[in-house]
Amino acid sequence: MGKFIYNMESILRIKIKIEEQKKLELGESMQIYNLEIEEQIRCEKELSTSMYLFKEAQKGPIQGEKLKKYSNSISYYKKYLEKQIKKVEMAKYTVEVKRKAVQKALEEKKIQEKLKEHAYESFLKEENLKEQNLLDEVVSYGYATKKNSNILN
Repeated sequence: MGKFIYNMESILRIKIKIEEQKKLELGESMQIYNLEIEEQIRCEKELSTSMYLFKEAQKGPIQGEKLKKYSNSISYYKKYLEKQIKKVEMAKYTVEVKRKAVQKALEEKKIQEKLKEHAYESFLKEENLKEQNLLDEVVSYGYATKKNSNILN
């Protein structure tokens, strides 16, 4: 039996490498997304703490410096939170884009694998046909030599 050689093996290997690269990119973008979520949560906690301290400062004797400090802190964290929410949305969008790229790369790899599988099946059919023809020749030769030996006897 001959050796099976897939003439587009290099393309299949490239498709596999592309898929792996896309998976790595997806993993990196998911890490960034998770970091952005953590930062958003931290910012929300800081905002909540500042608002609590501001309310507590209002209950006691009014101290203008403390109220101004907490008010500035609240303002800062609100703006920062707005920016952070946009960063989270952008990171989420990036993750979706990378996920679709991985899906596309996976589909392309599967197509190449199917093509290889079909080529292998064709190869096996051809090998079986060659083997069948060889067996037919052997049987025909054996039959012909037997017939010739019967005629000579």
